Amino acid sequence: MIAQFTAADDGLAYDICIVGGGTVGLAIAAALENAKLRVCVLEAGGRWQTKRSQELYHGIVADPLVHPPVQNFRIRALGGSSRAWGGRCVPFDSIDFQKREWVCNSGWPITYETLLPYYRRAHEVIEVGSYDYDPTSALPGSRVELFEGVDGDLFRTAWSGLVDQPTCGNGFPGCCGLRVISTSG
Repeated sequence: MIAQFTAADDGLAYDICIVGGGTVGLAIAAALENAKLRVCVLEAGGRWQTKRSQELYHGIVADPLVHPPVQNFRIRALGGSSRAWGGRCVPFDSIDFQKREWVCNSGWPITYETLLPYYRRAHEVIEVGSYDYDPTSALPGSRVELFEGVDGDLFRTAWSGLVDQPTCGNGFPGCCGLRVISTSG
């Protein structure tokens, strides 16, 4: 059910309120469908993208020659920015989670290994194919060395492979019994 938000006291109570009806918010709602909980997704946009709603995303970018306007790729509507998303997924590397003195505000409170079990599941949910980032799978018969003649003891461009990740759960339901409340018309 999709309802228009008109008053804070709509008389309904929810066990869980998910803020944002984008890819992650809707995936979480779908995962909770069979949990016997009253779930509400609060979406700032409406069912469809509107000029009025998109104007709230207008802003200034640091370098317009390098970055397009933010409102071009952030969508205030159910589904969020996935409406403009091309489907490219690249997993984080182990170093992305580590504190690095030369990178301001680097380091995560979780490790790469903590996140690994969720990668395969995320691929299923967003339907981007199998979790396989081995370039020899994507380009069979291609040379393994990225820059021929460069590999040696001190420098290596060849693919080193990924750790095998366990498969998670049994799939999200195809549709979810939840209520989406829109704050926009």
